[in-house]
Amino acid sequence: MTNRELVELALYSSKKLEVFEEEMGQEIGYVQNGLLLMLADDPESLADTIEMQRDVGVELGVLEAQEMKNFHPKGEMNMQGVGVGLYDKKAAYADPYKVTVGYANKARELGAQVRNGVLVTDIKVENGKVTKVITNKGEIATNLVLNIAGPWASRINEMVDVKNVPVGLMTLQHALTYPDGDYEPMTPTIIDNSIPGNLYFVRPESGGTVLIGMDKDDPNKKVDPDNYYFDPPFNTLADLFGLIIGRMPFVKNYRFQNAFGAPDAVMPDWNPAFGCPNGAPEGYFCALGFSGHGFKLAPAFGEMIAQMVRGEETKFDTGIFEIDRFEKGLALGSQQNVMG
Repeated sequence: MTNRELVELALYSSKKLEVFEEEMGQEIGYVQNGLLLMLADDPESLADTIEMQRDVGVELGVLEAQEMKNFHPKGEMNMQGVGVGLYDKKAAYADPYKVTVGYANKARELGAQVRNGVLVTDIKVENGKVTKVITNKGEIATNLVLNIAGPWASRINEMVDVKNVPVGLMTLQHALTYPDGDYEPMTPTIIDNSIPGNLYFVRPESGGTVLIGMDKDDPNKKVDPDNYYFDPPFNTLADLFGLIIGRMPFVKNYRFQNAFGAPDAVMPDWNPAFGCPNGAPEGYFCALGFSGHGFKLAPAFGEMIAQMVRGEETKFDTGIFEIDRFEKGLALGSQQNVMG
């Protein structure tokens, strides 16, 4: 079941991205186009989740299958297997690269050093405390290390002998297509989570293209982030387009441009992990396993990381995301139905 804390974080982050250009001085391609999430569930089974999200502040609409049939402006959709749709008219998308550049530039303005092309090879610990980071460009003396390394999080944990954080990898596959005719940037994003293990999305991308993506629900797959096959194999793309054309027949007329893939860090319960792991040295903190939702949650978690390392109370309650929750039998429910 979706948790309230995650919805609060997603909504806060969405509002921060909406004013990002004003606060950070960086244009990020922010488009508030709305989002429709299609699920196999019946509306009654989601009543508590819907009420909770509305109570937090998400302007969530509920659509029946027949109402969604003609929802997409490009053509009719096949609603077989879909029980309900959740529509967030204020959902948006933005350019992750531009957001990263904006944060990095603002950090430099405030006195931080941002070093590109630097590979961390080891972390030195003395008397139970972090003392030094070893890189391919030299050593950095420090008493603080933040592991926010995404797919490389486990590798960083091993450098300080932390082996009890069950972060895995999942496969994200994407294809960029040219639509049949114009595809407005304000066309709503469609996420179909009605087929078990095969969540996919369709949304506008820059230059009039359409981005199609799929999360393969296999967090136990062994993937090396340094030797990952970034060009999805043909059968994976065939599966992806087969699923989408079955739901949206008009996609069969789209022209394929290119495809790309990437590994992403996931936790067993598909929720982020936050804090200092059991057995870690003093000065070592983690924020990892965002399970495909890191960009959406980044503004909120970024602020909380800064508050945590300064010893301040965090803006939001992070207790349910504690990194050692799996050892304590406190795994959370899925975050698949979180809007924002």
